[in-house]
Amino acid sequence: MAWFISAILFPIPLINLWLHAFLPFWRRHKRSFPFVALIFWVASFFWFKKLSVFSPDAFAPTETMVLVGYALMIIGFLFVILSVLTLGIKRFFLVAVLDPKGVEQVRIKIGVFRHFPHPAYVGYLIVAAGNFLSSGAIYLGGVLIFLLFLMPIIILLEEHELEKRLNI
Repeated sequence: MAWFISAILFPIPLINLWLHAFLPFWRRHKRSFPFVALIFWVASFFWFKKLSVFSPDAFAPTETMVLVGYALMIIGFLFVILSVLTLGIKRFFLVAVLDPKGVEQVRIKIGVFRHFPHPAYVGYLIVAAGNFLSSGAIYLGGVLIFLLFLMPIIILLEEHELEKRLNI
């Protein structure tokens, strides 16, 4: 199960990084972006499945660690779900970025966004921490560390792009 959770969530921040890092290209080739993202996402299932077989464990989680890890994953998924519900499908799934004319441009400050500017990313980190804690696999620790370094970069790129769209 741990590899499956990583395969679902890990590609999302990377896909967002690719989007914002190469935004002019993706805006010219809007139809290509979902296709490339889907290919990467599907490939991540094969990659994480292989990693789970070959990765040693950093530690053997206790029953308490497993329960705390599961609780963290539930909390993290709630952050992501609340983000989707607050933003709506078009904003959450990047339509507002790829085709800004098709979506009203506003900075969202309601719901979970009142307390967290990037609740989905907070959720991904919480899920990754819970996944590592409940499994103990070294590769999941690597996923968590990678996301901890990657998230600030993505957030800066997203904030910069949003400010340009809103003419702030």
